[in-house]
Amino acid sequence: MKASIPVYLFLSPGLRQFYKFLIVGCSNFALSFTVFYLCYQKWHIFDRFLKSMGSYGLVVSNFMYSAGIESPEGSFSNFIAYSFGILNSFLWNKIWTFKVFNKTKSQFKRFITLNIFCLLLSTLIIYIFVDVLTISYKFVWVTTMAFVTFLNFVFNKFWVFENITR
Repeated sequence: MKASIPVYLFLSPGLRQFYKFLIVGCSNFALSFTVFYLCYQKWHIFDRFLKSMGSYGLVVSNFMYSAGIESPEGSFSNFIAYSFGILNSFLWNKIWTFKVFNKTKSQFKRFITLNIFCLLLSTLIIYIFVDVLTISYKFVWVTTMAFVTFLNFVFNKFWVFENITR
């Protein structure tokens, strides 16, 4: 007798939302990487930012150089790319994944809070298991990201995008 997984499990509304959530996550990866690449490799966005500040940019540049920081081009580009990813994720999850069209301001505050929490939690987990306990970073990173993604989905579904009108 062959065991099979019932098809309705793949078609349940909650699972469809999870699949959509994962698709949005993949689009965030593609968008964030593209923005990071453009800002860092093509546009040199931090250098342009400093130049746009005129003499203040020169002061900031000299201060950073004296502190041993040649250029935070990578981290500045990552901040911009991550911001694009957060905005993309919020909009697509609100409109497509969870289909909730009210309370945008409070949802966005909760969304940002949740993303900061997930970032801190994943960083703490990686610190403990990789830096302190010296477990393989690949295993820890993949496991941590899977856990945090699931946690992020649950909190998005039941806290951030909770449909008040139900």
